[in-house]
Amino acid sequence: MHLRLHVAVFVLAIVIGGTGLLGQRREQTFFPDKSGIIEAIKIDRNSGEGWHLSVAEQKAFYGHLAELHELFLAQPVFKPPKGFMISGYARAEDKYARTGTPVRGSSRLRYIPYILQNDYNTGKPPAGKEPFSFIYLEEDVYLHVNDPTAALGSYEAGPFFPSATTPVLFQPHKIGERDGFPIYATSEGNYVSPLLVMTRSAKSVWVPLSQEGFLNILIKHHQARRAAKDSDYRSEEPIVNMQAALAKMSPQEKQRQAFYLEHYDYSPPLAAPGTPRAQPLVIPNPELFDPSLPRTAVQLIIVQFHAAWNLKDPQPEQFGNFMNVRQAQTLDTSNWQAISAILDERP
Repeated sequence: MHLRLHVAVFVLAIVIGGTGLLGQRREQTFFPDKSGIIEAIKIDRNSGEGWHLSVAEQKAFYGHLAELHELFLAQPVFKPPKGFMISGYARAEDKYARTGTPVRGSSRLRYIPYILQNDYNTGKPPAGKEPFSFIYLEEDVYLHVNDPTAALGSYEAGPFFPSATTPVLFQPHKIGERDGFPIYATSEGNYVSPLLVMTRSAKSVWVPLSQEGFLNILIKHHQARRAAKDSDYRSEEPIVNMQAALAKMSPQEKQRQAFYLEHYDYSPPLAAPGTPRAQPLVIPNPELFDPSLPRTAVQLIIVQFHAAWNLKDPQPEQFGNFMNVRQAQTLDTSNWQAISAILDERP
């Protein structure tokens, strides 16, 4: 999380410097009014082998991914995408394959800005040259399908922690709404990378992870790794300490939401609510998805904006980051109710 913040600050500094906001000679010129194009979205129809999809299921799921792209790219900000060309791809996510759950997928929309390298002596674009994209910033938009673990930070208890089958997630912060759908952020403060969550279910996407549940996950993991002779789990002290902590808890304490606090000893990694830097933990709601729907139906969409900006600031361009401007426009001007029409569709 801290690394990502440093990278974001570094990229922001590059962009601000490159656009001349620091009083230096500009190295690049961004062309915000150039009408961009949308490249054909590539759908990996060979992905998803772990789901063992039938031919009919493949057709249905990849069809839903294609429809989701069409609905998303039909929004005003893409007609045409001023200052950017758009490329992307979509695929089923094999790493989460398991029977009895909706098929998971993701698609990535890359916003590639039209930028021209300026002449070194004049600080202006060379005359007579067509603007071209020369940098690829990792400030894309992701559409995560049926994956409640997507875009949230996850707790990793060391090597081989089974996050795919036992996801322990850091609780996101609700910061707003668009068209009746909630917006979350994974970090507190105004300057955030928002997540818009769409589902028809009236049930919460995530539910609190209890202290008892968290410690039992850790105990089971430590025991399994010790039994496997993993050198990173030689000591039995963490297991003993977590079992002792559980034995001392009252029934009410066991059911209290777990707050994780990083530590460097063998004590249980728990903290009281309100402790500085302690993070509340959640897990995907096991009752979120409707089992009566086909497993290829899209029941959950998490739209992850990688660019970061202040949602309370009506002029994100003041930061000098043109990527922020376009992604803010995407969030603010899109008809999310229209995009959500794909939710719960049957083949």
